[in-house]
Amino acid sequence: DLHSAIERGELSLYYQPQARIDRTITGFEALVRWHHPQRGTIAPGTFIPIAEESGLIVQIGLYVLEQAARELASWQSVLASDAAPFVSINVSSRQLDSPDLVEAVTGALSEHPVPVGCLHVEITESAVMRDVARSQDVLKQLKALGCHLALDDFGTGHSSLSLLQRLPLDYVKIDRSFITAMSGEFSGESMVGAIIQIAKILHLTVIAEGIEAETDELRLRALGCQLGQGYRYGKPLPAPQWQ
Repeated sequence: DLHSAIERGELSLYYQPQARIDRTITGFEALVRWHHPQRGTIAPGTFIPIAEESGLIVQIGLYVLEQAARELASWQSVLASDAAPFVSINVSSRQLDSPDLVEAVTGALSEHPVPVGCLHVEITESAVMRDVARSQDVLKQLKALGCHLALDDFGTGHSSLSLLQRLPLDYVKIDRSFITAMSGEFSGESMVGAIIQIAKILHLTVIAEGIEAETDELRLRALGCQLGQGYRYGKPLPAPQWQ
């Protein structure tokens, strides 16, 4: 079914806001959804691992890139330049390994022109660590195209501080597991604070994932976190509902 899901138009993008801790929305993360004709909406956690294993993630990634660029360009056309949001897409390890990724991003930005810096690319630590040298080269090429780059699930992988210094990153995203731990033990809050301070030393903006409660928001603000994502700011919704 997944092989023909794109051809049948069963995939769509939902957008979850990323906001300043003062709750001002600055952009959105594009999240793919599969609307199966018999099974209904299938969560990414169910079909993305299958897509990764089968290699279909590259084709799905291209769909996400093209659709996100198209909808981002649509937003840009109706909003003032200083109010237009960014859109962040996720790039898998297989996409990062693909020789066609940079060309695909170049083509999408050419077909759907958007201001420099409005297309963000998120990659995970584990994806980077598969081939550090190649990842570094690809990320530098994406940066040259004007993309902003975020390291997703920061703190859950095996990257070193020296590696972070070598990558042309703009953001680090603190995994939701660290945010959850803040309410359970003091060491959880200390860990989040340490991650934020490390990011600031490296001149990186921090995005905390999984913010749901006001208490989490207040703690993160006190720790100096700049951006947040989670149900506190909004659930993933189709693009028309954010326009």
